[in-house]
Order: sequence, then C-alpha cells, then structure tokens
Amino acid sequence: MQNEIFITGATGNIGVEIVNYLLRNSNARLTLLIRAKDTAAASSRIYESLSILDPCFESSDIGGRIRALPGDITVPNLGLPALDYIRLVKSMTHIIQCAASTKFNAPLESARTVNLKGTYNLLRLAEEASLYGHLRKVAFMSTAFVCGNNSGNISENISPSMPHFSNVYEQTKWEAEQLIKNRFSHLTIDILRPSVVIGNSRSGRIKEVNVLYIPLKLILQGLVRSLPCHPSNKLDVVPVDYVAETAAHILLNGRKASGNKVYHICAGIKMSPAIDTIIGMTLRHLLPQTGSEILNNMKYILDHETYNSDFNEFRNPPRIKQIMQAYESYLRHQRNFEISNLQKELRGTGILLPNFPEYFKRTLDYAVQTRWGKQIGRAA
Repeated sequence: MQNEIFITGATGNIGVEIVNYLLRNSNARLTLLIRAKDTAAASSRIYESLSILDPCFESSDIGGRIRALPGDITVPNLGLPALDYIRLVKSMTHIIQCAASTKFNAPLESARTVNLKGTYNLLRLAEEASLYGHLRKVAFMSTAFVCGNNSGNISENISPSMPHFSNVYEQTKWEAEQLIKNRFSHLTIDILRPSVVIGNSRSGRIKEVNVLYIPLKLILQGLVRSLPCHPSNKLDVVPVDYVAETAAHILLNGRKASGNKVYHICAGIKMSPAIDTIIGMTLRHLLPQTGSEILNNMKYILDHETYNSDFNEFRNPPRIKQIMQAYESYLRHQRNFEISNLQKELRGTGILLPNFPEYFKRTLDYAVQTRWGKQIGRAA
C-alpha cells in the first residue's frame, strides 16, 4: 500500500521542508491541511512556500502527489467537509503534526487554542483512522524547550511535573505532550523535539528568517552590546533539512520498537557551538572590517539586574529590550539535550548532522540576501 501522509503546518519552516524532502525522496502521496479560504488558495500557499526553498520548483514536477485541503486544526473535524474528513480517516497511513502557534508572547488561551486544542483534534482524527487499520504512525513536532528554565541534562522523556516556562510556546507544547502521553496505550505516536532551527545546510534557505537570526541582526546593527550569559555557553542549533530528514525517517522507516518515544532532534552538547563562536563567526563573515571591534566590546553579564542596568544605559528603544528578553532564557541556561534515542534510531541510516562551521555562513548569506526575511519572495 502506498504511503498516504497527512501533514499539518505544511507552510511553516519545518513543515514545508518535510514536504519538500518527501516529494524528492519518497513516492508517498501527501495531503496537507492549510489555512486558506478555498482549495485554490491552499494550493497556491504550498506552491509559493516550496518555491522559496527551491526557486526552480514547478508544480508540474510533483505529478499530482500533493492534495491541499483548506482547513483549520483548531475546529472539530479540522474544518473539513464531511466527505474530505471521511476520506482522510479511511486512507491515511501516517500523520505528522507541524502546525503550531510559535509566538512567545501570544495570549495563553490563544496559544492553547492552536497547540492544545489543535493537538486534541488531530488525536481524535488519528483514533478514528486507527479503527480502519491503515494508520501506522503519528509524529508530533514539539520543541526541546518544553524543559522550560531547567538547565543541565535534559532527557528524552515526558516530564510529569510542570517546569517554570519562559513563554507560552514552551508551556502549551508541554501541555500538548501530556495530552499525547495519555494516548500512548492505543496509538503509535512519536514526539519530535527540535532545538534552535536555522536554514538549510546546503542552500541556507528557510521559509521564515526568525529565532536566532533576530538577535544576530541586532548585534550587527550595534543595538545589542551585552548578553545575559557566559560566552562559553553552548547553544544547540540544527539546520532545518536535518530536522526534516530525521523526522521523515522516524515517521516512515523508524524501527519497530520506536513507537511512543521522544526524540531530541538536536545537535547534542558536543556539536553545539558556543555563543561567542556564533557571534564571532557572524561578525567576521558579515562585517570583516569592523566585526572584531564589536566582538571585543561585547559584554557578557551573568547577573540579571546588572544586565538590565547595562542594557538601559544605551538608551535603545524599549522594543529592543523587549525582543532580547524573549531570548534571555535560551542564552542564560546551559542545557545538554540528551540524544540517545535519536542516535540509536539514526545509526546506520547515513543521516548525519553537518558540522556547524561548515554550513552556518550559508544561512547568514541567505539572511542578508533576503534582507533578514523581508524579501524572501524575491530571493533568487
């Protein structure tokens, strides 16, 4: 039976990369749930997203393997007409949920509507599909940062006790994992937890230039001259194509005993770059003449109050401080995301994490080429 894969969040950073990978490396048929007013608009959104990853993309090249459905993960039956919903239930072999509200500062109930209620609706779909016997596996895209503000070793399991979170994204993803755990007894579900995701290791491309790129841009502009961390703190960073390839493998080819596991799709402490290494590479690559001066004047301040005082001295707009506060916990806390489950699963597959220094400059070049994401649609 040909694989029939249902994907939500297919136009997001990770979702569209998974779609692109599956189109090129499998013969699976893909049904994509996309927020749009009608089928034509849904198809247009996914084709535009795929063309960002590959400027040479042509919809005619995929041989009708994509079916784009306009819908909404937050409403019953995913907002689909009854016939479309029944067809999904009867035909799908795999499900991967990438749809999420990723805003750090969204209202809690708004984030829960997508990340919690959306997960509940997708689990209902999976439970109904499992009755027909075709559904083999479900994968849920979470985040490594469901650990909240915990430091040190972070294990590949679902914590039963709620940590202290830095933002609603972390919290609602943790809450969704609790919901999924309760379905382990009768559904085969894997939880995938990427860390900080940046551009494609080969092309540098990514659907949205955000997360790590934002503080780097502010540093380059001279708007951020101090950071609330030790310079040797390591930041776990992974390229989006590694996340997509790994997710597709676990979903389609995972070992028989792999169901109902948690995987950190992370670099691990040994392959994670230090924060001052990331900043140094960025400045030397993009500001070869003046970058060393900025780097030498960068302050690393561990005390929270001292950091706030130092930041205020520069009289930057309050918006800059607000932006950096959103990233403070990711810089301040040193975490070692354990990857033993991931390593066992990928052993012998040929899926390898590229070395950060070997691909990072390509991601920076793409960010600059697109004016830090402002002109992605025009990037050649």
